[in-house]
Amino acid sequence: MIIDFTKDLNFKEIVNNNDLVFFDFRMDNCCRCDSLEAQIKDYLKTNDILVYKVDVKENMKLVRSLNIYASPCLMMYKNHELVHRNLGTFSFDEFIELL
Repeated sequence: MIIDFTKDLNFKEIVNNNDLVFFDFRMDNCCRCDSLEAQIKDYLKTNDILVYKVDVKENMKLVRSLNIYASPCLMMYKNHELVHRNLGTFSFDEFIELL
């Protein structure tokens, strides 16, 4: 399931209340971001994971607090801890293998 992250949501609460959650930090009109989103949607057809889609421009305070300086940026939190983070271009399949 992909959920749009909005400013009224609490990042820390989401991490603390879910055993596995992904955050897809992205920008509009970004080819790499769109490609990653397509890969995520394809993966979600057969797998059930929680993904928050975070618009970088709309959530700059959060982006700065997490030291995100490129998009897309995909972060995986497992058991309430950051276990992996990728910036820029990468293979989503390799990222998923970390599960």
